[in-house]
Order: sequence, then C-alpha cells, then structure tokens
Amino acid sequence: MVFGRSLTPQDRADDAMKKATIDGLISAVCMGMASGVSVWYGLNNSTSFRKMTNFQSRTAMVIMPPLFAFALSSESNLLRYQRDMAEDATSNASALSEMNRVETEAQLSDLYKQHLRNKRSGIRIVEGDSLGPHHLLANFWQENPFKMLVALGIPSVAYIFHKYNNKQIPFQLKVMQTRIVGQFSVIAFLLGLVGFKSYMDANGKFVTEADATRGIEDIKRMEIELTERLARERVMQRKMNEALQEELRKGKIKKSN
Repeated sequence: MVFGRSLTPQDRADDAMKKATIDGLISAVCMGMASGVSVWYGLNNSTSFRKMTNFQSRTAMVIMPPLFAFALSSESNLLRYQRDMAEDATSNASALSEMNRVETEAQLSDLYKQHLRNKRSGIRIVEGDSLGPHHLLANFWQENPFKMLVALGIPSVAYIFHKYNNKQIPFQLKVMQTRIVGQFSVIAFLLGLVGFKSYMDANGKFVTEADATRGIEDIKRMEIELTERLARERVMQRKMNEALQEELRKGKIKKSN
C-alpha cells in the first residue's frame, strides 16, 4: 500500500490504460483543432473548396482526423506504458533481496497457478499445448486493435466504393456516398474493436498450460539464479570486508611501531 492505494499489477495496468486514454484524447483535441481551423480557413478563403465540398464532407474532414489521432496515440502510448511496466518489473526482480523460504517448491507452483487463473492476473489458461484460431485471433485483436481497424476498414471502404461505382450516377456523388457510408462503417468498427479490447483487457489473454508450466519453471530458475547471485555477492562483500580489516590492522601496527 502506498498512500492508501494497492500497487497490484492490475492497478498499474488500469493506470496505464487511463494514461493512454488521456493521451489519446489530448491528441484528438489537438488534431480536431487543427482540422477545424483548416476547414474554417478553406471555407473563408477558398472558393474551389466551398464548391467541391458539402456539409457531410466538411464534417468528415473535421471528425475523422481526431478519431485517427485518438486511436494511434492511445495504442502507441499504451504499448509504451506496458513496456515500461515490464522493464520496471524486471529491474525490481533483479534487485530483490534474499527472503526466507517458507513455502516448498510445490506450494510455490500452486500459488503461481492460482495467480494465473485469477482474472486479475491478466491471463486465462487454455487446456492443451496449443491455442485455437479464435484464441490467437482474440490475443492479436487485444494487442493490435489499430491494425485490426485498418484490416477491416480499408476492404470495407473499397467494397462500398465498388458497390456505388456500379450505379449510373456522377463520380462526385459516388465519392460522397462512399465517404458517408464508409465513415459510419469505420466508426462502427472502431467502437466494436475498442469494446472487445476492453473485454480482453478485463478478462486477460489466453495462454496454454505448456506456457503456464514454462512460466513456473522460469520463476523457479530466476529464484535460484537470484539466490546464487546474492550468495556470491555476500561472499565477495565478506572477503572485501576482511581484506579491509586486515589492511586497517596492518596500518595500525605500522603506525604503532
């Protein structure tokens, strides 16, 4: 507890999500101001701009850049915060002091498995040695929502344009209809992607039992390596102290002579 707040991994993950969301909103506001000023300037200073655009296209020019900036900024900052959290966890593990062993190795394994099965650990164990296609897709979706948006949005807009391109209407009208329908499609995809990512963040990604077992072995190996390193450091420190005491003792003898 620090200042009445628990610093659990889930709390740090929630903080990272909030910070990434705030960064995304700031980027969206800045981009919205830029796009709004640009459209306002075009309306007041460009006759061709007023003729070639209508209310829907101008609205899209103002709205779509902030949405893009929010998605890009929030995802990139969230990944950066997660990397920082991983580096902090690694540095903290390397600086741990030796602790008395109260539980046996079997108890340590049971506690680790129980932690993995806990939803707050951010991991869900799947029986077997491999994940199913839907598990892999869900994990990829959670880690790369922006790529999923691009993968779904571009083909959808292309299909919409192809659909309206077959109609006997002016090309400018085809582009306008494609833009309007494509805009709402991309927004719908964005809301769906964000909703599913929030669900995955709350319930955790999928891992196999083999990965969980390897995680247990890695924890044991790290514990053994840490204990051995601390033991070597204690031996070296003791030798240095003994050598220093010996030098001091010799110095005192010479000084007394």
